[in-house]
Amino acid sequence: MVEIKDGKINASLLSYDGMLSERLLSKYDYKKCKSDFEDVVDCIVMNRIAQSMYYEQLDFKVDDNLNFIVFCDDPRLDKNDNTVFTLDRIFYDKNLTACKEILHSFKSSWNRLSEVERYIIKCLYFDDEKISDEEIIDQLLTYKNKYQLCKKSAYLKMDLLLNVDDAKAINNSFKHIENALKYQSLLEFSDNNDRTIKSNKENN
Repeated sequence: MVEIKDGKINASLLSYDGMLSERLLSKYDYKKCKSDFEDVVDCIVMNRIAQSMYYEQLDFKVDDNLNFIVFCDDPRLDKNDNTVFTLDRIFYDKNLTACKEILHSFKSSWNRLSEVERYIIKCLYFDDEKISDEEIIDQLLTYKNKYQLCKKSAYLKMDLLLNVDDAKAINNSFKHIENALKYQSLLEFSDNNDRTIKSNKENN
């Protein structure tokens, strides 16, 4: 239950319901899940900068009730689909719809976190004044091991719900295509250059 006391969330009353088990968490790479999550956060932050004309539409925040608030319409055809298509900057820099989609996918995934998981992520990433892990542990009135499990659970849930692995695979595919096109252009340039040199020699 989210209770506001003296203008702040009373963290000790937050629910742990829905947190993943330690056994399940042990099967996944925590550092990778954390890195994937941070890549998505970096993407939605960068979208506001790249799409500066639509900064207000692409703004977001976490309110005192631990809701992830967005200010744009949801253009997704399937509102239950949280999957992030890609994290490639080329895809977002000139595509406002894609920027909106990833925000709403993030919000939908966020809604699947427990209150404690949301609180931890809010404190670490979305508050103006970031606080340390030790301070969050004190606010939750919990112990370090349980806190670490909550944090791992939040990262893993977001990673799986957003399907970041597939998004990064698509990034690599884009890079392969881009590199292939560059290579093809170089071959064509080289071939044309060879023909020009040969023609000049023949004319001389």
